[in-house]
Amino acid sequence: ADDRLVLGVTFDHFSVLERKNPLAAIDAFNQAFSEDEGPLLVIKTLNAAAHPDAHARLVDRAAGRRDIRIWDAHLSRSDQFAFLSHLDVLVSLHRGEGFGAHLAEAMWFGVPCVATRYSGNLEFMDDTCARLVSHSMIDVADGGMIYPSGTQWADPDHDDAVAALRELVGDDERRQALGAAARSKMAARPGEAEMVETMRELLGSVE
Repeated sequence: ADDRLVLGVTFDHFSVLERKNPLAAIDAFNQAFSEDEGPLLVIKTLNAAAHPDAHARLVDRAAGRRDIRIWDAHLSRSDQFAFLSHLDVLVSLHRGEGFGAHLAEAMWFGVPCVATRYSGNLEFMDDTCARLVSHSMIDVADGGMIYPSGTQWADPDHDDAVAALRELVGDDERRQALGAAARSKMAARPGEAEMVETMRELLGSVE
């Protein structure tokens, strides 16, 4: 990458392409920056061979951009952490999350995150420590036989996502401050012993 900023997206194809929504990150990046304007977008995938059609959609969406790299590989946990820790920004324009472990891990490393203002990541993210992207709720489509039709998930706002990418790439001070706030936010969360005690108290209150 030399001295270029690196924006990253990371997901497992078994987690369903439509839910993790990397195509939205590509679309936002394409509009935010002209080709080779500065930053790189690296999309780290897993299990592409098991989902060739979904991966082909991803590759097709990024076609023609030298500044978008797609990398499918199984990494050790330490290498995955190394990848996350060397990003300048982690992008997650997800439609839904469970906990959002990759976001929490990036925040522990002091990596600023752009993420949808929806789902489990809001347990540890707010406007003080992440650039949250607005959304509307839409009906689930292409849920991969896991997420049923008749339910809803988030549709991150494209224009707000574009603005978020430009904001963090164009403002070194803002990006660094957000990363520092993210690290502080995670460090202030309860430790294992505190969580165990809380669970005991909650269980003890159940009659």
